[in-house]
Amino acid sequence: MRPERRWAAAVGALLMLAALWTALAAWDVTVPEAYTVLPALAALVVGWEWARKAERTPSSWASLSGGLCLLLLPGLGMVLAGEDTLWRVPALLAAALAVVLWGLRRRSQAALVIGGLTLLGTALRAFGPPLWDLTRLLPNWVPFAVIGALLLLIGARYEASLERVRRLGHFIGGMR
Repeated sequence: MRPERRWAAAVGALLMLAALWTALAAWDVTVPEAYTVLPALAALVVGWEWARKAERTPSSWASLSGGLCLLLLPGLGMVLAGEDTLWRVPALLAAALAVVLWGLRRRSQAALVIGGLTLLGTALRAFGPPLWDLTRLLPNWVPFAVIGALLLLIGARYEASLERVRRLGHFIGGMR
């Protein structure tokens, strides 16, 4: 595309987005992912191309974080609100896991952090309450014994894991 016509691409993209949203609203679509997934994928493609063609490679936060947030955060908000979790939780877990694995492979800090936080939030909301209810069925001392054993294990491995945590911090910090 010629540089003097790039503005036409932006206008065309906005008109396509408006047409999509108008059609979805006319069909009474209320699922927020229907409104956000296509623009998120478009933003990810634009960010990917920008990072690929730029003279100086931008950080993954500058090039990919907007698209990743638009892709994952509306679903996470709905999961945390407790709406339509039957299909949304597995779909969001799969998408967030794919983003994390892609971020690890491409050494993308934004993808790793945003995907990991989405995985954590979705898993805690989906699996936390049933596990908490399970602890009520056990004798009162069992949760305290398990927590105590975990604390002893963590304390015993603390020194050995400090170096691994430092290496992980350097690894994540070294991502673009």
